[in-house]
Amino acid sequence: MPPSSVKRHVKGLSVIGLVKILKVHRRNHSLPALSAGLETLFVDRVLLTEWYPIELLWELLGLTYREMLKQDPDRLIEIGAAGSQEALSGPHRAFAGTRGILETLHVMGPVWSNYYDFGSLTVEELERGVVRFTVHDYPDIPMTHGLVLAGWHLGAARVAGAHGPRVEFVQSPWQGAARQVHLVHYDGDRVE
Repeated sequence: MPPSSVKRHVKGLSVIGLVKILKVHRRNHSLPALSAGLETLFVDRVLLTEWYPIELLWELLGLTYREMLKQDPDRLIEIGAAGSQEALSGPHRAFAGTRGILETLHVMGPVWSNYYDFGSLTVEELERGVVRFTVHDYPDIPMTHGLVLAGWHLGAARVAGAHGPRVEFVQSPWQGAARQVHLVHYDGDRVE
């Protein structure tokens, strides 16, 4: 887990799905020893609107990546996409709703603060069918979280009706960059 010198938090909505997946997995498979904080999440009820230390999300993502996904980055991106598609088709459908693809992707910037009490996200269309996402003030983002975030934006494009969306990583802190920058490419407008 990367070191954290500042108290940073994530909403329960960002951890509950991983907790559920790992609880089911743990019924039939052993997991390495969990931190006291993570063990508490496994025993207590996760509250969607409660703030939890970011380190718990990092631990959940690391466990999922190592123990369930066999360290396959593409599968972790798809976990992010699935979470996005579930949230944007359900409790957060107002963020996608009937908006167009670009509008749905642009709203990802302002909603960052609904999930994190630190950092920010800027969203910019570079050209038709190419949108850049830049994560600010999160220089120690672990690879696992970076992959899931990119997957979240991929899922948002899918929910909005983008045809053939795909992710491209431009910069990432786990490869020495100062911040995470990724692109979502898509071909054409809404799929009818």
